[in-house]
Amino acid sequence: MKMITKQLCIGAFLVSMSWTIRGMHGGESALTQDVDDLLIDALRSHDISLMSYSLDYNPSSQAKNLTLIQSAYEGNVDAVRMLLACNVDVNACNKYFHTALMQASYKNTNNEIVEALLEAKADINARNRYGWNALIIASYSGSVDVVHLLVHAGADVKARDADGRTALTLACSGGHLEAVQKLLELGADVMAQDCSTARECGYTRLVQLLENIKALREEWGDCPLDVINSEIVPYVFSGEESTNWSLLVFCKGCYCALCDNNFSR
Repeated sequence: MKMITKQLCIGAFLVSMSWTIRGMHGGESALTQDVDDLLIDALRSHDISLMSYSLDYNPSSQAKNLTLIQSAYEGNVDAVRMLLACNVDVNACNKYFHTALMQASYKNTNNEIVEALLEAKADINARNRYGWNALIIASYSGSVDVVHLLVHAGADVKARDADGRTALTLACSGGHLEAVQKLLELGADVMAQDCSTARECGYTRLVQLLENIKALREEWGDCPLDVINSEIVPYVFSGEESTNWSLLVFCKGCYCALCDNNFSR
């Protein structure tokens, strides 16, 4: 009852304002500012009903865009879907050039929001002021599920930021084992990965795993990359003994130098 009364009072206020100030200089902009403030208040208070109500009074595009970006970051699925239904620009960005998709990619719990934004044609290749795209952000944050969604939606796993770093590089710098494994399985190039940052940060196990995979890649240079990524990478990360590498590769149809060597390695 309190919510209904609150909405009726706000509605009556806005309607009266629209008639009394439309003829005044700057009247339209003043009313828009009131509606924008109402929308921002709804965002801050996580009041989805008030947000829906404020959208009926046509807030400015800027207010709606920023609300979408912040809602995506906060994981507010209902707000994101509501704003997308109002045809808010899914690729709008804030002053740091962050889009809603980038903001959602910071958290692994935002899978549903990422899916909704991708369905709304969010640009997976958009970059912020540092040259980071959504995939690089997800990798840096260790958001494994989001990494999977983005790559399968077409994100380039080998793309680099303004400093030449890949998603794999940023995942390594954060010590995110699962994200590193996922990126390698999806086609990231372990041979182009410098382990120095991970080593300096003390991620000893991660460094050892990467070096093991590099060594195998160098030994089995003729082995198809998709076999390395889909079969050997998970095997290495599982921590199992590597006594059956030859059989593993052969059984997956990898007719490389290793297999021609009669499993002697």
